[in-house]
Amino acid sequence: MTSDLSLTKCQWKKTCKKSGTLPCNNGCKQRYCREHIELHHRELDAHIQRVYSERDRLVQEMYFEMNTSTESNQAFDTIKKWEQEMMMVIKQVADKARFDVQTLIDKTKLSLKERFDHLTEDVRKESEKNVPIEYDIERLSKAVEQLKMDRHSNKVTPVTIQIQHRTVDFDGVFKMETVESEPILFDIHHVLTNNKSQRTKTVDIGHGTSMVASDNSLLYWQQTQLCLVDQTGSNKKILSWRHSYIEDLCWCSKLNQFFIWTRDGGYSFDDLTFAIVKIKQIPRASLIGHNCCTCVGNTLLLVINRNIELWRPSPKWVCEKKWVNIVEQKEIIRCIRLNENDIVAMTVGSTKIKYRFELRHLSSMIVTKYLELNVALFSTNIVLLPNDEWLLLVQQSESTTKLMVIDKQCQIRQQMDSNEHRVANVALINHRILIIRTKEPNQLHFHYLN
Repeated sequence: MTSDLSLTKCQWKKTCKKSGTLPCNNGCKQRYCREHIELHHRELDAHIQRVYSERDRLVQEMYFEMNTSTESNQAFDTIKKWEQEMMMVIKQVADKARFDVQTLIDKTKLSLKERFDHLTEDVRKESEKNVPIEYDIERLSKAVEQLKMDRHSNKVTPVTIQIQHRTVDFDGVFKMETVESEPILFDIHHVLTNNKSQRTKTVDIGHGTSMVASDNSLLYWQQTQLCLVDQTGSNKKILSWRHSYIEDLCWCSKLNQFFIWTRDGGYSFDDLTFAIVKIKQIPRASLIGHNCCTCVGNTLLLVINRNIELWRPSPKWVCEKKWVNIVEQKEIIRCIRLNENDIVAMTVGSTKIKYRFELRHLSSMIVTKYLELNVALFSTNIVLLPNDEWLLLVQQSESTTKLMVIDKQCQIRQQMDSNEHRVANVALINHRILIIRTKEPNQLHFHYLN
C-alpha cells in the first residue's frame, strides 16, 4: 500500500504534477520528484559555492583594507617616531655620561700632575739660578724612587671610576587597543572628478533605463534583452526577454536572485543558472500610476501607486502586510529603497507638486524625516550608501540631472551636477563601484571608488 507521504506532489518551483516524491535528506523540508530533486541539489551546490566565493572575497578585501588602512600606517608611524626619539634621547644621555667620565679622568690627571710638580718646583727654581742644592737633589731623588716603589706595590694607581645606571623599564611603554574608526563617508565629488582619468571604464550598451546591482554584478534591460555584466563591465551575458514591460528590478539577497516586476507579474532571475521563473503569487504592476520595488534580506516592498505591500521572498512568496494610501491623493511614490536598519527612503510628489525625499520606519511607515527637493522630477532613483546615507538621482529634465548625498538626518551633505550626458540611472556594486547609465550615447560608466 502506498503511503500518503509518497504521494506528496513535487514542490519544484516550476509546475510539476508528479507524485511519489523524495525528501532532500539535507535538512530541507521540501520534497521533489526524481527528476527535480537532482536539479534542486545542483541549485544548492551552486548556491553554496557562491556563498563560499563571496566569503573568500570579503575576507581578502578586509585583509587588504587592514594592511593598507590609514589607521594601521599611523600606528606603525607612531612606533617608528617613538623609536627615533628614544634613540636620540639615549644618545644624548650617553654623550653626557662620556663627558662626565672624561671630566673625572682629567681631574685625576691634574691632581697627579700637581703632586709631582711640587717635588720638582724648588729644584727647577735653583737650576734656573745655576746654583744646584745637593740636599734638594737628593731629596727629590728619594721621592722619585719612593714613587716608583709605591707604583709597583699598587699604592699609587689612577683613580678607578665606577658607573652605576638604572635599568629602563620598557615594559608597558606602548598601550595597544582597538578603537572604532571614524566612518568613511561617500564623496561624490571625489568619485566623479578626482578619479575620472584613472579609475573609470565606459561600456557601450543598447537603449533603456532599468538596471540594478547585486554584490558582484549588474543586471540591466535594453530593448528586448536582459544583460548581465560583472564588476568590470565585462563577461556580458545576454538573454532574450519575451515577457511584459519591466517596471522595476531589485536584488533579493535572501534568495541570491534578481526580482523582476512587470505588468504581468513578478519573475525571479538566477544569475548563475540564468533561469527565469514566473512567481505566480506576485501581483501585476499597475497599468495606471507608478510602480517600484526594493528588497533587503527577507523583506520585499512593492509600491503600487499610493499603496505599499510587504512580501517575504521564499518558495511560497507570502504577502505579510499592506499599507493603503500612505501618501496624498494626487501624489505618487516615484522610488522606494530599504536599508538593513529597516529605514525606508522614498521620493514622493506629483507632476504639479514639487517632490520631497522622505525617511520612514518599516514597522509603521510613519514619516520620521523629510526633505523638500523644490523640483518637479522627470525621473529619480535612490541608491543605498554606507552609514545610513543615500545617493539621490534627481532628473529635472532630460538634460538636467543632479546627484545628491543625503545623510541620516535627511539633509543634503553633498550635491553636484552630473557631467555625464543625459543620465538615465545609477547603481552601486558592493559600495565600491558606482555605475551611471546614460542616454545618447547609451553607455555604462563604471567609477571605481578604491
